[in-house]
Amino acid sequence: MQAYILLEKALDERNATQTLLDGREKYRETYGHYADMDARHIWSQAGDARAALAPFRANKTVGLENYRWILYGDDDTVWFPENVLRLVNGLDHNMAFLLSDHMWFPEWKGRKDIFVHASRRAPRCLPCNYSDPLEDTGVGEQINAFRASKACPCTLDALCKGAPNPHIINSWDCRFSKFRPAWWYFVHGGAGAILSAGLMRRSTYVEIENKIWNQQWYASGDSAFTDAVWDKMRVLPTDPGPGYFREHLRLFDPGFKGHPQAKGGAQDTDTEDWGNDPPGLADRFELALKGQADAEMLEQLDWVVTSHIRSRYIGGDLNMEDVRAMAAIDPLLNGTAEALQPAAYVHIQMANLSARYVAQRTSKQQ
Repeated sequence: MQAYILLEKALDERNATQTLLDGREKYRETYGHYADMDARHIWSQAGDARAALAPFRANKTVGLENYRWILYGDDDTVWFPENVLRLVNGLDHNMAFLLSDHMWFPEWKGRKDIFVHASRRAPRCLPCNYSDPLEDTGVGEQINAFRASKACPCTLDALCKGAPNPHIINSWDCRFSKFRPAWWYFVHGGAGAILSAGLMRRSTYVEIENKIWNQQWYASGDSAFTDAVWDKMRVLPTDPGPGYFREHLRLFDPGFKGHPQAKGGAQDTDTEDWGNDPPGLADRFELALKGQADAEMLEQLDWVVTSHIRSRYIGGDLNMEDVRAMAAIDPLLNGTAEALQPAAYVHIQMANLSARYVAQRTSKQQ
């Protein structure tokens, strides 16, 4: 694996920590930079254009011949590599895939639209070669408001000719090319998405950048990214499948609180966040390591590919005494700015718990 990090300004090596500088070679990290959009563009956050362009800059920098899959996420998205490999196993990286089961979608609640993520109403396909023991039981139709069909790649035509979803994809959407997924549904960048090399071959960086620069409005960097993929690559999200047939399972940023998150400021008004629960995921790792996890918990741990820390707010979910105690003994955490320590703590915690769980799982399989 290698990492590409897109910053607002060029990395200043004179003021960078030695840990960061050493990590570039050790962890194969490459740093790029892309300034905020100017005032001519209406963005909910100044860095949304940078977030939308990050995977395309990574592709341009690394080169299509040097990778098969791009793991696209925010700087506070935690990835679980072993489960990522399990997910993409059997999928053709030369096919155009935008993989995620965590999308924003408007749902009518209390006489107004609420943007919900992850929403089971969001349009999606299943991989064309996906096979699941539950797919003939009808459970997929029972737990998902959107009935997904198999297609490679996932296109509007595939959605329109697949299982009928008249209340979500209607005849107007199917007949006219003005279909704009970014105006009403899009992948959630914090939850992450997996992009295939085959997808990235469908357009150029210049085309994508021009598309984003020439569009005057987006809801977010997530919507700008999804709209660019649709407009220039004509591809829509593909649900990997396991969570589509299992209500207790989500691969990208699962949540376990049983109610939506209530965090943030004005940008979170009229939204519902059903993910963003790293403490809940950590608890499940701990239970599994103690042999106390039930079958559904273990299945979630065996499939989870991301957890979104949402670093601006994670401190409120933590016991700060635990953070300070780890900082006292962990050089990496101790060298992190105090304001960023809660997020760094969760990153380290997740890495440690996941490594222990994978080792335990592997030993049981031998």
